[in-house]
Amino acid sequence: MASLDSNADGVFDNRDDTWSSVKVWVDANHDGKSWNDANGNGSLDANEQSELKSFAELGITQISLSHAAQSGEVRDGNEVLAKGTFVQNGSSKEAIAANFLANPNGHVFTASGSGTVISTQGVGEVAPISGYASSSSTGEHIDVALKGVNNATGGSGNDVLQGDAQTNWLAGGQGSDTFYGGAGDDVLLIDGDDLPENIHGGDGVDIVQVLGDKGVHLNLANAGVEVAQGGEVTTPLLAVGPAPFICVAVTAMTC
Repeated sequence: MASLDSNADGVFDNRDDTWSSVKVWVDANHDGKSWNDANGNGSLDANEQSELKSFAELGITQISLSHAAQSGEVRDGNEVLAKGTFVQNGSSKEAIAANFLANPNGHVFTASGSGTVISTQGVGEVAPISGYASSSSTGEHIDVALKGVNNATGGSGNDVLQGDAQTNWLAGGQGSDTFYGGAGDDVLLIDGDDLPENIHGGDGVDIVQVLGDKGVHLNLANAGVEVAQGGEVTTPLLAVGPAPFICVAVTAMTC
């Protein structure tokens, strides 16, 4: 969007040449079409409304082109890469750049305790799956078996994430989090704020994926983890342990 800042003032607004021609897609009915396909024929007909909105229609008057890079934050199962702001109806609101880690199939969101249960539909031979995302800022103990879900994402506090005998994805989010993978083949999404002694893969073949740009030193044997994969290009990851274990060298890491 910075390329549209014709007056180079660090803000995209009505003083820039293309402001009025840029549209926002609001997929209100979540059907993946940019118009209200009332008759279901897959084509935009004359009597059907477009879901492409102008900034004026949405009350958006300004988008800041500056941003703050994030490290380790996971929101609704997706990694937040950066945050910025925009002005809508006179109020400053948050915009994020996200690395989408979640299943692309349809979701149903249901409030549960301090967070939300996200249920994803199955397609063909792919089974349905569900996860819990905490909104707690003070820390929460999340047991996937008690929540009746497969996966769990912590909030901004110091969370405890407890897996079960199935395959679980456990994402700590911000804060210093504790992981118990359980008996299944699990994936633990950690960052540099999570202490090595609080990483417990459990039984099965478990994978640690490092998010963010903070360094991580992890003894795989002590953590009960078989595979370690680094995060961003500048992330130092020191992974040690007895054979067999795997280090995936996609970053500045030492095995």
